[in-house]
Amino acid sequence: MSERALDRSPVLRMSIPRVSAWVLLVAAFGLALYVHAPSLRLGFSSDDFDWWLDGRMAVEDSGVWFAPSGTFYRPANRWSMAVDYLMFRTDPMGFHATNLLLHLSAGALFWLLLGRFGYRPAGRALAIAIWLCSPFTLEPAQSVAIRFELILLLCWLGLVLVWPAPARPWRVWRLAVAVLLSLLGALTKESWVILPGFVFSCELWIARRSIASAVRRSLAVSMAPVTYTIAYFHFFPGDKGGYFSAGIEGLLKVPHALAAFLGLTTLRPAGFRLDAPELLAALFVCLLTFLGWRRRSAACGLAVAFLLLPFVPIFPVGFMTTRYTTLPFLGFVLLLYATLSQIDSASTGRVRLAIRVLIAVGASAVLATGIVQMSKESLDARLYSDAHLRLIQEATAFRAEIPADRAIVVVRLENENPLVRMLRDGPSGFDKMYFQRQYAPYGLADWAALFSYVRDPDGGPIFVDVAPPAAAGREYAVIAHVQDKFLLIPAQAAGVPQEVAHWMQQGTLARVLVPWP
Repeated sequence: MSERALDRSPVLRMSIPRVSAWVLLVAAFGLALYVHAPSLRLGFSSDDFDWWLDGRMAVEDSGVWFAPSGTFYRPANRWSMAVDYLMFRTDPMGFHATNLLLHLSAGALFWLLLGRFGYRPAGRALAIAIWLCSPFTLEPAQSVAIRFELILLLCWLGLVLVWPAPARPWRVWRLAVAVLLSLLGALTKESWVILPGFVFSCELWIARRSIASAVRRSLAVSMAPVTYTIAYFHFFPGDKGGYFSAGIEGLLKVPHALAAFLGLTTLRPAGFRLDAPELLAALFVCLLTFLGWRRRSAACGLAVAFLLLPFVPIFPVGFMTTRYTTLPFLGFVLLLYATLSQIDSASTGRVRLAIRVLIAVGASAVLATGIVQMSKESLDARLYSDAHLRLIQEATAFRAEIPADRAIVVVRLENENPLVRMLRDGPSGFDKMYFQRQYAPYGLADWAALFSYVRDPDGGPIFVDVAPPAAAGREYAVIAHVQDKFLLIPAQAAGVPQEVAHWMQQGTLARVLVPWP
């Protein structure tokens, strides 16, 4: 069977010259660049500093290339940060440009996937524009720290694209690419453990094997994810007990996301319920899935995989931002596209013309709504970035006084938190959930990453957090953050552990930094 005939169903037929495909693709990408341009002017925020530090450390020492990042294992993200550091040093625009490039690359592979099912350029361009310009896919495109979602999505899309069609063999190049993409996914984010699900879907819908055969082949690759999961919780336990503790509420994020995709409700970061919008959305998706199954539609089958599989690893997680809806929304767009193409192909004459007009108007309205929502999200992102910019300016003004030859006990002596104020004032876009570090200045950025960042133009040093006993016997200084500035203050004890204990007794959180390595 031809790869361009994987989906036996007809498609939206439009007489458009082949050369127009490039014009439409460029138009979709141009629109996405326009919509996402404000992200390029943002600074670093929150975890961006930590990942920047990870990348800088990887440049300095190859021994950390495969090391865990705290309680997570995402070395591929570190490698991308290292490459960005070599090119852009401390310029956030370059890092944001990389995220946007990854986002556009995912859109390009989505275009190719739609083409593999034989869909025509006009519909493909509109579909990828909806995905690229949607607020449901914004966070990984905008947040430097969250680019691993896009890298993982590129792995899944690439895997689907190289999977052989019926009666086609696994040539060496296909197998090599599939293995490399699977390995890259494993080094990108823990969610790669859904690999057996994608193998099953590809075998069933692309290779057109029987359910039994698809199950056998997916089980054949399941040992690696199972082993990885056991090792993940054993070697990197961290605070995962609190992170994966949502219970049934975590499952409710799926119908809530579906309802938000359909415009029946507004996406919330937490407090999920099974109300009428969620029930209607779940029933609607089940209906489309059933119809796709009856037609044996490859596009619908793969769409359901992209829509639901990414939720599986985060079922126990009690919150949901748009990092968690980026992959599912691609599946949702593909599912609707495949269904609408079937409706179009089943109609004739004036009915078909009316249906096409309705589809075009509806899709354009969805795209326009997404762009309007993106403008609101950009306002929230600017406020969030500006809060961190103030902190960076204060740290930069102080950087010459940050000692490089001793341990540093750092304490937060102000009680201002711009994130609390932003939440109180309310967002312009979707409701937000901000991660707050109570020990950090203004509750925003980790001390070690922040000081390493502002000292980088001077040639270093790199700072890391250590437990107080690890700095016992070392000379040290004490740095405090008060309203609008950092300052050196006199030590209150004879050693680092005692100094930390003193501040803890005062009810003040203290951290210890040391130069690395």
